[in-house]
Amino acid sequence: MSEKKKLIDRNEWFIPDDKEKYEEYLRGADDDEPEDVKNFQLKRELAHHRSDVVTAARGAVRSEMLQTVDQGYVEDDTYLSQKSIQKEIPIAIASRKFDFDLPNGPYHADVTLNGRTILLGGSGGHFASFDWYNGNKFFELYPEAEVRDVTFLYDDTLCAMATQKLVYIHDKQGVQIHELTDHKRPLFITFLRQHWLLVSASENGRLTYSDVTDGKTVAKFRTKRGTPTCMCYNRHNGVVSLGHTNGVVSFWTPNAEEPAATVFTHPSPLTSIDVDISGKKLATAGCDGSVRIWDLRNFDRVYSRSNDKYSASNVSFSASGVLGVVRGVRCEFFKEFNAKKPYLACSFKATVKSLKFVTFDDFAIVGHDNGISSVIVPGSGEPNIDSNVANPFATTEWRQEQEVRGLLDKIPYDMITMDIDGPIQVGRPVDKQKERAAGLKKHRMIKETSDKDERKGGTKEKRVSMEQKIRMMKEAYNKQLIEEKMKKKETENAEEEPSGPLARFKKAKESRH
Repeated sequence: MSEKKKLIDRNEWFIPDDKEKYEEYLRGADDDEPEDVKNFQLKRELAHHRSDVVTAARGAVRSEMLQTVDQGYVEDDTYLSQKSIQKEIPIAIASRKFDFDLPNGPYHADVTLNGRTILLGGSGGHFASFDWYNGNKFFELYPEAEVRDVTFLYDDTLCAMATQKLVYIHDKQGVQIHELTDHKRPLFITFLRQHWLLVSASENGRLTYSDVTDGKTVAKFRTKRGTPTCMCYNRHNGVVSLGHTNGVVSFWTPNAEEPAATVFTHPSPLTSIDVDISGKKLATAGCDGSVRIWDLRNFDRVYSRSNDKYSASNVSFSASGVLGVVRGVRCEFFKEFNAKKPYLACSFKATVKSLKFVTFDDFAIVGHDNGISSVIVPGSGEPNIDSNVANPFATTEWRQEQEVRGLLDKIPYDMITMDIDGPIQVGRPVDKQKERAAGLKKHRMIKETSDKDERKGGTKEKRVSMEQKIRMMKEAYNKQLIEEKMKKKETENAEEEPSGPLARFKKAKESRH
């Protein structure tokens, strides 16, 4: 008789055969086994945690099965110019290649997460935003102040501009809606997307955090390390990194007035720093002409590249891990850090000031002294668009829904730590939960002890106080009895003695006998 076939569990359909891809997404599954935990409440929390981790890993593997687009690249043994690349790509993509000559340079540029809107700010007093997919300009302002840095907030509906005095927030039409008076004389600004925090670093070394949801300043302190030379933040855990003139990189959180960590990276002042999208690699550039890659898990140097002729003024990571290095008027792009030469390079007529990669496109936005330009960088963008994170083709209703989801998923600023996997753990029982379980157990033991003592007649302190009270009552009762006896005896003696004027003759008679 043939055996009956067992139905496959639907949860097992998405586990790959090699198990490698599945285990890659098992974050936080190396906790204590629930069977080894004696506390019932903690054991149940650990079981729920492991179930959440497995569910999240299966969902990640299932969604990865739908990513059918592969990432492109260019061999480093072939020299390709921007014009030759532009001839071979589709017309719709080639139309995004532009070069704008603007007089108010040098320019800083920023791109939204979905890669559709570009924000630019000129140091000579120019502030504008436009959609580079269709060429629509949203606003263009000419402030009477030096524009030092610009950044988008959660999406393209709000943006921030750092001037030599304060930080200002504008809407999509360019209308100023807020003035941040706590951010004085800022040099650099950035936005922590998962925490809804706007961060600025000022000339006097002051670091300021402001929550854009309510407009309150959550942290403000001095770094005590002089004027910072560069700033970036880790998109994985929200830690802000500052570069200083002594070659040290300091890592800051809004929870403490002292840096969470410091790393000596270069023997010269730093010019630029950046953290990759995984949050594990840090790229630093110094005035000595060297570019170094650091592992943030153990702060070890992974790779170093030096150039005696030109120092690197800017470094930036793309979504796929491509490293862009700016040296004067030249931009170099590396797919592998240990490559002998870049796989793509291009030059401009003016000194390059900023470099920003587009998330879902093989483009980079370059800001220089004469304006801004777009550079085609094959293999730099993420080929598979995740509409839950950012959607370049989002409608107004979709954008509003994503904004509400972002507010609901907002991570409190006190959860920012140096732990790379800390904020993304799925239901992990942290120390507070363990302390709570231990506190409940202690409370239960104290309650049981108090119940036993009550059955015995109270606690030891209560029994001692009762014994003292009884002893005092006995002493008071005995004292009262003695006083009553003394009074009674005195009364009897008084009745036997004669009273009146003849009593003295009785005493005289007793004395004669």
